[in-house]
Amino acid sequence: MNPKIVRGLLIGLMSLFCSCINDDVAPAVTVIDRGDALPRFDVTMNTGRRVKTEDLRGSSSVIVLFTVSCPDCRRFLPELQKFHYRKPEIPVVLIAREDTEKSISEYWQQHSLTLEYSPQADRTVYNLFAKEGVPRVYVADATLTVTHLFDDSNAPSAEELADLFN
Repeated sequence: MNPKIVRGLLIGLMSLFCSCINDDVAPAVTVIDRGDALPRFDVTMNTGRRVKTEDLRGSSSVIVLFTVSCPDCRRFLPELQKFHYRKPEIPVVLIAREDTEKSISEYWQQHSLTLEYSPQADRTVYNLFAKEGVPRVYVADATLTVTHLFDDSNAPSAEELADLFN
């Protein structure tokens, strides 16, 4: 059989197991990977605070791409909240993928979440990082280099995430 066909079939099968079950197309396609620099982004958080990539320089950080409609994200968000309580000095930037302020705010209230988030009506910021699959968790060092990357198949617990900063 043609190696290109075999490779395409394998990638297709792997993609079935690597993203939020609500994604409609081939999931977990990465644009930014370990060892890459964080892409340049500029988002406004629900508190009105602006966060730009350059603001994260000088300390480690966690950038999370999510949607509240995704069951995998819903499982991960409480872990992220616990991580934030354990490591409040580590900046956490939550960026929605096609999620409104209203839907996120309602979800946050229902689940007693307090983390700041940036609602995004489209995939403009998301597409800087990935093409499909949520949640996406990028851990970056002080030089803005991605040191760890997680998706729904290996989303870390609060403890596992905190251990990366010990």
